[in-house]
Amino acid sequence: MRRRSPRLQRLARLSRLSLASGLVLLAGPTLAPAAQAAPRITVTGVPTVTQNAARAPQATTEAPADAHASVQVTLNTVSPAAPAPDGDVTLSGVATNRASNAVNGLHVGVTYGRQMSSRSDIEAVASAGGPQQSDPNEIDDQSLQDQIGTLAPGASASFSLKVPVSKLALGSSPDGVYFVGVDAQTANGVALGTLPLGIARTFLPIHPSSDTAKATQVATLWPVTDAPTIQAQTYVDSNGVEQPVLTNDLATSLGPDGRLGQLASIGAQNTNLHLTWVVNPDLIDTVYAMTGDYQVLTGSDTSGANATCNCVRKGSGQDAAKAWLTAMQQALAAGKPEVVSLPYADPDLASLAHSANGRQQLSALLPLANTSLGLDRLQVDGEHNVAWPYQGYVDTSIASLAKSMGADEVVVNGASMPDSGNLNFTPNAARPMGDGMTAVVADNQLTDIFSGDLSTQSEQTAATQRFLAETLEITLEHPDQQRDILVQPPREMSTATAQTLVKALSEAQDGKWVQSANLDDVVKAGATPGANTSVPSPHAYPSSARGSELGDTTVNQLGTYQGQLSQLQQILTRPDRLRDPFSAAMVRSVSTAWRDNPIAGDSYRTDMGQYLSVLQGSVQLIPKTTDVVVPGDNSSATVAVSVENDLEQTVSKMQLKLIVGGSPRLRIDSDPVQDVTIAGGRTKTTYRFRVTALANGTVDMKAELATAQNPDTPFDTMSFQVNVTSVSAGVIAVIASGGLLLVLAGLRLYWKRKKNAALAAASAEGPEPDNAE
Repeated sequence: MRRRSPRLQRLARLSRLSLASGLVLLAGPTLAPAAQAAPRITVTGVPTVTQNAARAPQATTEAPADAHASVQVTLNTVSPAAPAPDGDVTLSGVATNRASNAVNGLHVGVTYGRQMSSRSDIEAVASAGGPQQSDPNEIDDQSLQDQIGTLAPGASASFSLKVPVSKLALGSSPDGVYFVGVDAQTANGVALGTLPLGIARTFLPIHPSSDTAKATQVATLWPVTDAPTIQAQTYVDSNGVEQPVLTNDLATSLGPDGRLGQLASIGAQNTNLHLTWVVNPDLIDTVYAMTGDYQVLTGSDTSGANATCNCVRKGSGQDAAKAWLTAMQQALAAGKPEVVSLPYADPDLASLAHSANGRQQLSALLPLANTSLGLDRLQVDGEHNVAWPYQGYVDTSIASLAKSMGADEVVVNGASMPDSGNLNFTPNAARPMGDGMTAVVADNQLTDIFSGDLSTQSEQTAATQRFLAETLEITLEHPDQQRDILVQPPREMSTATAQTLVKALSEAQDGKWVQSANLDDVVKAGATPGANTSVPSPHAYPSSARGSELGDTTVNQLGTYQGQLSQLQQILTRPDRLRDPFSAAMVRSVSTAWRDNPIAGDSYRTDMGQYLSVLQGSVQLIPKTTDVVVPGDNSSATVAVSVENDLEQTVSKMQLKLIVGGSPRLRIDSDPVQDVTIAGGRTKTTYRFRVTALANGTVDMKAELATAQNPDTPFDTMSFQVNVTSVSAGVIAVIASGGLLLVLAGLRLYWKRKKNAALAAASAEGPEPDNAE
């Protein structure tokens, strides 16, 4: 079809407007319905130059260009996603009346196309709202319209438009990214040249197979991570056998239709995309633990998980766990993809770097936690030199912490290291960041495309078409020079996002403007001259990301936990049974995963801290509740102190120290410090200290239970009082303060009988009765 020149189009529209204005004067103010509510835009934008002439001036009763549209146009499919220059494209979706009144004579049509001249042009189109004055006109061809007719308020109607590419007026040899719109309009609106009632915009990438442009290499991270769920505590059944305890059961997620199951399956089916698998070793350990007997928390109990707590249920995901581990082993064996191992439990590098004590806390924990087998269970060797801070945001303190952990490559969000306007094309992802480290900068626009869960078909279509548009434009920016870029999806990528990502990559690769690569390929490509290599200071860290960081209080609490754990390890005969699970749990407590679920993170840390306190309190001094009476001449006088061990294993290397305070009425004759060893399983042992009474009265005493290694730092103390009283025949009664009333009653009876005996001897009449006054 031969297109009219823009000048002729303007004249035609002006003539139509003049005729319509005359009709309005005769018939009264009955203009087409004004735009009222914003459409749900699948791929949207504002073209900077219209393919056709500008629209006719709008009447004063028409809503402004940024007003919400009254008909929401949702584009669900674009097929094929990258049409041939001489082919057809089918645009399908739904039109919904969001107005309070019915819309009559409604149809859905296609606008002329317009070529994008840059990535910023694509960004402008993608960020547009409702119908705009600068949108291209609808093609005046009824074969390219879907007649809906009357659409009641709130009602929806499906549409499908098969459009020959040749009718979009893209030129004789289209090659590039083109924007087209699907608008909802009435016949009157078309005649008047008014804004449509709604519009959805999308991109059509058209790239002839004969084009000689060098394909852009695209590396894509494929994260296999999940929030920590395995607890520090273990469950001990009635037979004394330990089982792991999980906060949440991953059985559903590991299944064929679950998120983790789908990530393994989708990745295995797309080896030609050279995905770079990024794996959290803690997740692998957790799934491995699920292959045997395990428990899932259903509540809390201060005594911990055990056979009588009613706070756990038996896990049932053994088969799912075994199948998933096998699927992962097969996926990583097929095609030998690059595998990156995150630090154990994926600690939040930014939160730790921004805390004064974060580096110290992490350095003390990681060597212990890294004793885990992790990726070895997948029978694969992973690279341990890559750091991936939260969403790729980086600053000098984060880079320094990553370096101290052994990383020499850092995945960086393009927003942290943006390129200046001096470059008129997209540079390579890799670039030096100082101190022997390499920043691998993920493309900012591509990161944003896949940042959501893409749960609807329209969102998936929008993401696919935007990705194709961006990558083709990158290739055409500098067709004689190959570029190497990185795609960074979310850490906990949803199934829908994963499916959309591989679809977009496959379409781009089939279109010959993208060549899939792994992370190492992109790093080896090196830096583009002029690319930004400046790492921002901590002050430039995004406030939106800083708001979700773990606070100093949380990070510093790790020091308290480590102190408590160290004390317990000193007295246990099998300290590894406590050290390994708690070290791992403490790293999990500062996992990056808690950024998106802070409530779950707080709960995990609280449970861990409470359980550690319970364990520490399981070896304790038993408060004195009975009196001790010692007859004789001090030779057998003792003070007894009892210690209880509620742990399951024997404790030793402890010291019990007895201290006399106040005036010297009592002297400890035996060694005031005794070694303590107690068997496990709620065992009580009493330790006796020989004493000598020196004077009557109350004596303040104190018992301290400490480790032999740190005797000056007791983990349990008990203060009590002892009353010392001289009795006949040199008998010494050493009586705890709780027996004072009994002592007074006994003395009263003794003196009373002595007095009666004296009176009887004097009168020779015998003693008085005991109840005489």
